[in-house]
Amino acid sequence: MRDCPRLALLCALLPWLLHAAAPRRPAQPLPSRNPRDLARGFDFDRVYSGVVSLTKENTYSFNYTSQPGQVNAVRVYVNSSSENYPVLVMVRQQKGVLSWQVPLLFQGLYQRSYKYQEVSRTLCPSEATNETGPLEQLVIVDVTSMAPLGAQYKLLVTKITHFQLQTNVAFHFTASPSQPQYFLYKFPDDVDSVIIKVRSEMAYPCSVVSVQNIMCPVHDLDHNVEFNGVYQSMTKKAAITLQKKDFPSEQFFVVFVIRPEDYTCGGSFFIQEKENQTWNLHRTKNLKVTIVPSTKGSVDMKPILISLVIFLFFYFGFVLLILVHCIRFKRKSIDGSFGSSDGSGNTAVSHPIAAGTPEGSNYGAIEESSSSPGRQMSSSNGGQTFQSDTDSSVEESDFDTLPDIESDKNIIRTKVFLFLSDLSRKDQRIISKKYKIYFWNIVTISVFYALPVIQLVITYQKAGLSRWGNMKLLFSLLILQVANVTGSQDICYYNFLCAQPLGILSAFNNIFSNLGYMLLGFLFLLIVLHRDILHHRALEAKDSFAMEYGIPKHFGVFYAMGIALIMQGVFSACYHVCPNYYNFQFGSFRVPSDTSFMYMIAGLCMLKLYQSRHPDINASAYTAYASFAVVIMLTVLGVVSGEHNMWFWVIFSAIHILATLALSTQIYYMGRFKIG
Repeated sequence: MRDCPRLALLCALLPWLLHAAAPRRPAQPLPSRNPRDLARGFDFDRVYSGVVSLTKENTYSFNYTSQPGQVNAVRVYVNSSSENYPVLVMVRQQKGVLSWQVPLLFQGLYQRSYKYQEVSRTLCPSEATNETGPLEQLVIVDVTSMAPLGAQYKLLVTKITHFQLQTNVAFHFTASPSQPQYFLYKFPDDVDSVIIKVRSEMAYPCSVVSVQNIMCPVHDLDHNVEFNGVYQSMTKKAAITLQKKDFPSEQFFVVFVIRPEDYTCGGSFFIQEKENQTWNLHRTKNLKVTIVPSTKGSVDMKPILISLVIFLFFYFGFVLLILVHCIRFKRKSIDGSFGSSDGSGNTAVSHPIAAGTPEGSNYGAIEESSSSPGRQMSSSNGGQTFQSDTDSSVEESDFDTLPDIESDKNIIRTKVFLFLSDLSRKDQRIISKKYKIYFWNIVTISVFYALPVIQLVITYQKAGLSRWGNMKLLFSLLILQVANVTGSQDICYYNFLCAQPLGILSAFNNIFSNLGYMLLGFLFLLIVLHRDILHHRALEAKDSFAMEYGIPKHFGVFYAMGIALIMQGVFSACYHVCPNYYNFQFGSFRVPSDTSFMYMIAGLCMLKLYQSRHPDINASAYTAYASFAVVIMLTVLGVVSGEHNMWFWVIFSAIHILATLALSTQIYYMGRFKIG
């Protein structure tokens, strides 16, 4: 019984002892690929079907020969519907590796995702040179998957026959989010600048046109197309201007990517739920690309000179009118027919202003000049006349001697001899000074728009970001600098088909087009100055036409209108350095500064029209500009809060109607009716 435990232990260890004493066999090596099979290669333009799993992977090799001066590109198509265990495709080339999964997954807004089971990618080409001679190119495609039971796929590898774009030759193709396209373009020897023009018959799906340097890998998917080169979103049209000096190799890739969603092109942020699936057929887009030579490498001087000549014609016409006026003035001065400063009086034949004035009544009569001295009032039938030769010949009872005759409108209207100057209750010199405040206020506003930039210009000048003297222009240049660094041409809203670059400015013609505002505004100031000088000379000469006829003349609002027109051109030019959403918002809280001056021009024109009929009823300059500020603020609220907000417009319409009625009543019954 004592030997039983020992016997049991021996029985347990016996199998282990026998296994240790047995001779060992060499381990079976893992299956390896035959190098000869890889060198032999598979056929292009042939569909290969297969199954890959956790324990099985397939490898395909394709070889071809590239000749010097010839660029060959290869495109790989893979189709698989295994969503839970996607098929992984890795392509090995001489100078790089490219990999992706099938179905290909794209991320959208609000955690939306899109899976595309058909994926095709263009492999980065390698070009043979004269030094290397013909090159043997080898492309190895590895297909794997983590599916335990296997995942089916289809593989197709083709050669691209039209990979290089030609100048002035249109090329048609189709692209989708999972099947991007890109092509090669080389600058001809006699071309220094080109325009890439892209067209499509349909606006959506949203697409992206990108220009990238000759580098591998090429960024041709939605999530990485913005990482290299310049790019531009498009719906139906796109255009990118390029210069040869920006590409050391004098060639580039033109990449076309289709977005999985359309919000970047102004489309809807929301889609139907049923579209949140594999929807390749709904996101394909037919495109046509044409690369044409451009003369925009340097600014075309012909349209610049033509526009300058047109504006100079206005100046020439102004000078010509001044010369004609001076000649006529000298002739009339010689003939003695100009002015009435010779001491002779004027007789006037009066007619009642209103048709309902009783016959024989002289109230509110307008006088007509005649050759006889003194003043003459005629009845409505033209028969009986009343004549007053001098002030001393008129009895005191014929005049209203109330002390407030010059300030009360009701008393003025009781005068027998009513002149247009009697309708102006205020002294002309006081009113003229008040109107000049309009000019100085708008000058102050313009200066304060530009003053804050001086410090920033001095600060940023050393960094080379700006050499200009305007806050809006500095902000635009900073955004333009961001656009040049990031490569995004979506930041600046240009018409790229018409844009003419100059230096760092992508659209110099948009800036130059605002020169007309400044030139015509300056001409307007010259015209106003000329009229102001003539009017003051006439007043100094006691000319009867200047002193007794028409309404009192004030030029302060005219000067303000000229300054506003000039500043409109200045700020519009600054805005068009890089017009965009942020710059638009910078102007006046989403109202650009040039738009603000548009409101000022409109308001000043309204004031001037009202002044033409009511010279002595002038709004305070401070009140007027404050009203313009209120209008701009309402515009801001309309843009910010009024979008898709019906109640805002209901409240605004009610306030607008009531304010219009109150203001109209205040204007038409000035002095007779007061609010409050």
